[in-house]
Amino acid sequence: MGKGVGVNYNQTVKAIHTNFNDRRAVALLARLEKYTQELTLLFGQVVRLTEEFNRRWSAE
Repeated sequence: MGKGVGVNYNQTVKAIHTNFNDRRAVALLARLEKYTQELTLLFGQVVRLTEEFNRRWSAE
């Protein structure tokens, strides 16, 4: 993932720990982890599709 996403992730984790009780923080962090995994998969798809696009269209 990009550096900006990592910074936002760290800020989000800190905000969750600061503003919510432990039980709610655990629930929110679990959701954040799930969405982060999905985002990582999407980034991988973007990279693969970009590489495929470049291979197909750079040959012309």
